[in-house]
Amino acid sequence: MLKAQPILSLCHSECKKLFEVELVIALHELIAANSSSFQSAPFPLADTWSLLTGYVTPELNDDPKFIQSALIVRCRCNYIRTRTAWNHILDWYKTLPEVVRGYRLFPDGSYTRISSPYVPQRTSVIADALHNIPIVKNLTFGSLRLVRSISFTMVVNMSV
Repeated sequence: MLKAQPILSLCHSECKKLFEVELVIALHELIAANSSSFQSAPFPLADTWSLLTGYVTPELNDDPKFIQSALIVRCRCNYIRTRTAWNHILDWYKTLPEVVRGYRLFPDGSYTRISSPYVPQRTSVIADALHNIPIVKNLTFGSLRLVRSISFTMVVNMSV
């Protein structure tokens, strides 16, 4: 007899929140791996929201590459604007089944990237979103404008 397999279906806004959390964590990961100020004084994941404020924090080292990535992430993240919003969305992210998430978060604030059988292209999508300014041609005026959102949808089979 076949058992019904539980399916987790995330609505559009939940997919967007998932993407935004992982994009901000990827920004933290990028800067932590390449910034000398991160090496001397670790910057907690809980404070990463501050990179999205538009201010050039010491963690960015006045490095144009980091500043651009932070601004791109800021542009793409609609749900994360304050410390409260960041803490709330991190708490929500922790409630998701680990098979859906791209990162394992630990109580001490550290994290590790994990591979998920769902959305296998997730890493490349996030890397692309982190480094490339989203541009859309406005047909009315023929000019370029920055787009504030990205979307993807996933339905997860929890039996794997």
